[in-house]
Amino acid sequence: MIRRDGSGHKADDRAVSELERLGLARPDGNDIVFTESGLAMLADAVKGLRSASA
Repeated sequence: MIRRDGSGHKADDRAVSELERLGLARPDGNDIVFTESGLAMLADAVKGLRSASA
């Protein structure tokens, strides 16, 4: 993900810090890079949304 897109949109700094504290993502310059654990959690969330809408 992008921290700041240059058009005035930006990721919430507290949310990014929480993701980092939980080991789910890490900031890398202007990017937010999900860890393996973060990717797994994201995949589970998407799976849950898909099954809820089916």
